[in-house]
Amino acid sequence: MELEWSETALRVLEQRYLLRDENGNIVETPEQLMHRVAHGLAQIETVWGATSEQISSVEQDFFDILWKRDFLPNTPTLFHAGLPKDPKYRGRRFMSACIVLPIEDSIDGIFKTLWDAAKIMQAGGGVGYAFSRLRPKGSLVKSSGGKSSGPVSFMHIYDVMVDVVAQGGKRRGAQMGVLNVHHPDILEFIDAKKENTSGQGPLHNFNISVAVTEEFVQAYKEDTTFKLVAPHTGEVVGELNAREVMHKIAENAWRTGDPGIIFIDRINQLDYLDDGRIEATNPCGEQPLPPYGSCNLGSINLKHMLKKTDSGYQWDWEKFQRTIRLAVRFLDNVIEANDYPIPELEDYAKKARRIGLGVMGWADALSLLGIPYDSEEALEEARKVGAFLKEKSHLASQELAQERGVFEFYDQSKWKELGIPMRNAAVTTIAPTGTLSILANVNSGIEPYFALAFERKITAGTFHEVQPTLLDVLKERELYSEELVQRIIENEGKLRDLEDLPEDIRNAFPTAMEVAPEWHVRMQAAWQENIDSSISKTVNLPYQSTVEDIENIYLLAYELGTKSITVYRDKSLELQVLNVPSTSPKERSSEETQEPRPKRIFPKRPEVLTGFTKKFRTGTGTLYVTVNVDENGRPIEVFTNASGSVAPAEIEAVARLVSIALQYGIPLDEIVDQLVQPVDPVSYKLSPEGLRSTAHGIALALKEAVSKGLNILGNGLKSATSFSLTLEETNASKKTTAPPKLDKEQIDTMKAVYGDERVQELLNSMGVTLCPVCGTPMVSAEGCLMCPNCGYSKCG
Repeated sequence: MELEWSETALRVLEQRYLLRDENGNIVETPEQLMHRVAHGLAQIETVWGATSEQISSVEQDFFDILWKRDFLPNTPTLFHAGLPKDPKYRGRRFMSACIVLPIEDSIDGIFKTLWDAAKIMQAGGGVGYAFSRLRPKGSLVKSSGGKSSGPVSFMHIYDVMVDVVAQGGKRRGAQMGVLNVHHPDILEFIDAKKENTSGQGPLHNFNISVAVTEEFVQAYKEDTTFKLVAPHTGEVVGELNAREVMHKIAENAWRTGDPGIIFIDRINQLDYLDDGRIEATNPCGEQPLPPYGSCNLGSINLKHMLKKTDSGYQWDWEKFQRTIRLAVRFLDNVIEANDYPIPELEDYAKKARRIGLGVMGWADALSLLGIPYDSEEALEEARKVGAFLKEKSHLASQELAQERGVFEFYDQSKWKELGIPMRNAAVTTIAPTGTLSILANVNSGIEPYFALAFERKITAGTFHEVQPTLLDVLKERELYSEELVQRIIENEGKLRDLEDLPEDIRNAFPTAMEVAPEWHVRMQAAWQENIDSSISKTVNLPYQSTVEDIENIYLLAYELGTKSITVYRDKSLELQVLNVPSTSPKERSSEETQEPRPKRIFPKRPEVLTGFTKKFRTGTGTLYVTVNVDENGRPIEVFTNASGSVAPAEIEAVARLVSIALQYGIPLDEIVDQLVQPVDPVSYKLSPEGLRSTAHGIALALKEAVSKGLNILGNGLKSATSFSLTLEETNASKKTTAPPKLDKEQIDTMKAVYGDERVQELLNSMGVTLCPVCGTPMVSAEGCLMCPNCGYSKCG
């Protein structure tokens, strides 16, 4: 398998992972990074009496799987492994990605957790919380005589904290807020992100999930009520209809992607520690943990676990087992080498020794095996590979138990009941692998492909990028061409409907939006059968999906045995990033590739346009203004003609400039505002219609175009780029039309004209979340927003 770093991987390494000196200069190569990590985590074996020869051997083994990208640990480990601990700042070298903190029902408890969370965020970790212990809004607070403001109010404080605490200077924190469905404030919680359609509104630093119980699910099935219980007294204070609550959850998820659902009783029932203390998960949902629980995550590259034979690709089970064994050892070493920001985390981590070994590149592996993602064969393959991962990772943990001893909580675990000595309370998890999968040059986690070909935009210019596995297959089959890549891009990154391609290739490379939602759920459930903890996965839904579709997904997820479920309806938080380039890279001049160039939103004029002509009397003659619109009713060009003393060249110039402004997406109201200001006191002084200038006439014609309904908004002058139909809340469950597509170049054009602040307001209204690193519209994958251009992930 290839060892070269892709252009994107190198950029991600430089931006996020490689060490820098005090002046910001990079002082580490990718190879040195992997040596640093391998050395730091091999040296810790001195704790268990390893000799220098043994440590050197382990270090080389660790380096090999890291450098070949057969296995990669979570981002904080790559950040901090092998660096000396700072005695002045505990937790500066924290290597865990996921933590759950308790929130007790007191001011002291609430703000202690806030302080602990800030320390963890600063060290690079993401935090999940259960707000379920907090008394509901309006409850009496005896110590002050006042009334509680409820869990949601305190969530806003935690949200603000993340805005002001940078994670080790490298990434902003992610949080998960969980509330039990029986909490009296559950309806307020479900609606907490209702207005956050831009991804930047209330609680934008939170993913939120409802902890659903068996009692609630049964009430839903029977269409009955369930009880609301005040957590601080244990008293039943009300009841709600389960189906109405589930509908409300689905309606909000339809609108914003939040909340998700975790099946909390199932999680506790299947947890190996069997103490019923789990109330929340980490930010992406794959790691349910008790209070002060933490976990070290890592993922095996499944594409690299294949070997090519004369008859095609097959699993290299020997290499797979060897990689699993080394990865389990690596992650157990992280527990010992870790620099914990608060003592409670260290205490629990070393007593439970939870690790989370998962996978990435599942879609790539299926494609090389020739198995469609959305097929029964793929589900069986997931069960087979998952069972192998479970068996061999548990065996590796048992071997470590013989060498180093069982975990301290062993006697309180199901492992003791089973008579199986284990080093780790839990071993497997499928976590999000956003930037890790970019480094490994494979697809994220167990997700299907987002797009098979797209434009990648960097400072030096724009170029086409093809999914690496597809590129290999096309070249091997002598099918690759730039023309084919262009066709895939024009087809929104898909190739299943390109019927001139071989059927086996088309079937083996589906994209997320081509995979029906139920297949997403079935794939998650197939993997969950053999995973100790849980899975970070997004069920992608078409824009036209309904609230009822989401309810059905929830029920299917429960019936198939998943531990949690997250949905994302296409374009509900941001607009699609894929766009057809206006010219090929070869046609662009060197000057154009150096600086971002404004891009026409309507780049090609159709041969036939619809329009109308408005006649004005100027006082010295007649002015005719023609406004033409495209097939969607958007003004796209203006023509003028005049008689009398009006200068024809000048009015033609004004019309041409207005047309260019419309075609580059300048907001129509801004154009009109400028056109109504000029006054021509000579030619228009005696205009019987009160016309002040040619520009004024064009403005009036554009206004009339809107009032005539030629602009599909039909409700006032708005941006020429913002032409999606408004979705009323009452129509949330109805079929809808997808909003338009915007790319980074169009957004840059708008910013250049109006400035960042005003454009951000417009983007918020359109539901666009921009990448904080490169400014590209972000997409949802693995339960998290991530950038398809530079690899930035909101969840790390």
